Amino acid sequence: MTINKSILLFFFAFSQYVASSQQYLGIIGSNYAGTNAVYANPANMVDSRHKVFVNLGAADMFLGNNAVRWTAPYSFAKLTSGLVLKKPKEIWRSSYLEPIDNNREKNLNGLVDVRGPAIMYAIDSKQSIAITSRGRGALSATNVSPVLAKLIQYGPRNPTMIRDANNLSMSLNMNAFAEIGLSYGKDISLNSEEAIKVAVSVKRVIGLTNFHMIAKESAYQLSDNVPDPNGTSALFDNVLNLKYLNAKYGFSDEDLGLNDFNLSPDYWASNASPGRGYALDIGLVYESRPQIQKYAYKVKGKQRWDETQNKYDYKIGVSLIDIGRVNFNNPTYVSNYEVVTDNKNVFDNQIKLFPNRRLINSINTSLNVSASDNMNSFFSILPATFQAFFDYKVRENIYVYSTWVQNLRSVNKLGMRMPSLVSVVPRYESKWIDVAMPVSLLNDYLLLTLGISARFGPIFIGSDHLQGLFNIGNPRGFDLHMGANIPIYHKLPTLSNNCYYEKSENAFINFFKKRKKKSNKGLR
Repeated sequence: MTINKSILLFFFAFSQYVASSQQYLGIIGSNYAGTNAVYANPANMVDSRHKVFVNLGAADMFLGNNAVRWTAPYSFAKLTSGLVLKKPKEIWRSSYLEPIDNNREKNLNGLVDVRGPAIMYAIDSKQSIAITSRGRGALSATNVSPVLAKLIQYGPRNPTMIRDANNLSMSLNMNAFAEIGLSYGKDISLNSEEAIKVAVSVKRVIGLTNFHMIAKESAYQLSDNVPDPNGTSALFDNVLNLKYLNAKYGFSDEDLGLNDFNLSPDYWASNASPGRGYALDIGLVYESRPQIQKYAYKVKGKQRWDETQNKYDYKIGVSLIDIGRVNFNNPTYVSNYEVVTDNKNVFDNQIKLFPNRRLINSINTSLNVSASDNMNSFFSILPATFQAFFDYKVRENIYVYSTWVQNLRSVNKLGMRMPSLVSVVPRYESKWIDVAMPVSLLNDYLLLTLGISARFGPIFIGSDHLQGLFNIGNPRGFDLHMGANIPIYHKLPTLSNNCYYEKSENAFINFFKKRKKKSNKGLR
């Protein structure tokens, strides 16, 4: 089995254990998204439609690439439902992956985002706080030379392989980490017609597992009549000879890291985990509210704004998300190597795939790397992004949300990577029902997709990539998200002693009308 096929099968198998990434494009623009909008811009929680929002759980699963198309007789929707597992002979055939043969560098991005229990609370109309929990896993292969991608997919024995290639590169990262975050946001507006909201999230991050292999300035040739390294008289053809290799690779043991994970405060505060670090999210939102007086009322003589309604004609937001890194330095779990070597033969039967420790040991054997070369630590950069959005109110309940997510991480850095995207999302929004249809360029602007998402009170479900989910047109990926929550909405005062008025200026006028009527009656 070739390496590329094994990577894809690994990700598909991993995906089935998750109910369904920073995607959620049909959900995050809604004013009823609660904590799901905080991950894109923490300032979204200020002046929310919720007094309290409790997230019970949410998950998103995304896969996109520009190397192969999916041609299986079943869709990803059927695969993730488990129906395909009832027919094991159909779950995998090599013909299900159709190569995209061109001279572009290849990439693959898979993301699994599981959002655990979280709570968001509106202190008042100008301040909110949130506590969130989350687990993420990612697989990214980027900057892969076309020749190398073909070698990974077909293996050296394929007769179509180029037998001598230079200037090759590849960056492969697989990561999983958990986080707990604390967010605070405040309205710092100077006038009621223009709202300015700022917020920050500080997150404690636990690195659970990592596998990375970054190769640059590398070259290979396929050699024949190569002697058996075990000392027999056998000769082998199509042996991969690494003419030159400049690479760094390493891992954190995925079995031990996941099995040892726990939620105790001591574990999160100590150095017991494979990796640990901190992350920062910063957000800013501006709202234009030219008709703000429509939403004014008084409580005990003080003017308030109706917190049950959206008050903007349009709003703009920018944010920096996942600024930070995770330090993997626990020698119980971690190994890391940097290698510059030449003229090394790699035999098919030497490379043992997964788990990570087995794979790394087989690579070390092929490259003659010893245990003394192990540095036992590395930094994994978090998937830093710049995000911007624009939300426009077309008319009551009808909005158009657009967003831009730009990856800030170099392809040659270790760690999880969030692929860049742009999306336009028309939506119908009300207190109990949302329907949105994102049109997007995903996977670093290479994958055009159409999606649909719907929220029915406390639950939502959708996809940002319907073609991939239902196997339309031999797709290059898929997406699925879902979630459940407990929304507790703001309420307007209803008791007479709260002095509620629909509009403050009308209350002022009505007051003098009543006084005038009473005065005339007294003169008669």
